[in-house]
Amino acid sequence: MSWRQSGIEEILRDIFSENMEQGRLLLYGDHAYSLSFSIICPFKDTIYNQMIQEEKAFNAKMSAYGIAIEHGFGKVDDLWSFIAFKNGLQIGLYRIGAYCAIAILLINLQTGLYGSQIPLHFKIMPPSVDSYLNLE
Repeated sequence: MSWRQSGIEEILRDIFSENMEQGRLLLYGDHAYSLSFSIICPFKDTIYNQMIQEEKAFNAKMSAYGIAIEHGFGKVDDLWSFIAFKNGLQIGLYRIGAYCAIAILLINLQTGLYGSQIPLHFKIMPPSVDSYLNLE
């Protein structure tokens, strides 16, 4: 399924249009999404457009964030490897979206109980399990 077929861009337009008075929200993605609504991507260094130092610093900072986020996906894959496509799950035959949502829910609960390197990287404290589940 392609980005256009997914309908996510229209969903983002709906979500972000409700928050426009607070300022435009942006998502960071790779160059594949560069022409999409509310998505920014890394600066490109070309012979026609040399990146300036601020753009290089921005790319480096965002790359470090991306690595930390990939570690989160790696944690899901390590703990619940059965949801990985490489293990034979196929879209349309299994409820992959539900499996992924449950795996991420369990990872978030585990992080609330035991901590994780990912919130440390972003210098934030994960919510307590009660707060995460809205039990407070």
